[in-house]
Amino acid sequence: SSLPLAPLTATVTAVDAHLLRGTYTNIVEVANRPPVVDVAADQTLFWGESMLPIPTQVLGDIGHGLPLVCDWDFDDGVLVHIPSCILEEVGVTGAVYLPHSWADPGTYEPILTVTDPALGTAEDRFLVEVVRRNTGLDLEPVADDTAGGPHTVAATLADLFGPVPSMAGRTITFRRDGAVATAVTDISGRAVATLDFGAGGPAVLTASFDGDSHYNPG
Repeated sequence: SSLPLAPLTATVTAVDAHLLRGTYTNIVEVANRPPVVDVAADQTLFWGESMLPIPTQVLGDIGHGLPLVCDWDFDDGVLVHIPSCILEEVGVTGAVYLPHSWADPGTYEPILTVTDPALGTAEDRFLVEVVRRNTGLDLEPVADDTAGGPHTVAATLADLFGPVPSMAGRTITFRRDGAVATAVTDISGRAVATLDFGAGGPAVLTASFDGDSHYNPG
């Protein structure tokens, strides 16, 4: 049980065999013990990947059964206020966990702040390393690829983490026997260019993507 956060008066009265009486009064100041929060571990995620459920221990002192207030600062401009995050004494995820993802690669330091009914607070922070996604590049075969002259070449860039609404605007470089051509991907990730095969003959055709702020080279 919890004591109210107010001064308590304790009085002791003693009577001896001669009926002499003595009284001692003491005022006890009762203070709140702030809550404790411990977010277990740092994380490494791809951009757009939801934060993993994390073992989070939250302990309160007073007001058993009363809600704690939780506030998330995800360090990307997103703030979330949870007015009633009642947790068991060892709360694993539960109401304190929110799915959240970061739109851009970088290092973030989310902060979880817990406030109890007596306005005692505690916070814990952890690091999230948000990294670029990997890509795959599918080079389409070229008909009669030993013939000389200009040829249409094409390749499709894919996000290996999962489907995305658009892969448009990324530059693909085609190379063959010293000849180079570039093209920009459309919404599906496909890039088409014209490459001069010169005098023809056998040679290796390659396609590459140098990467950008959100994607690794492919």
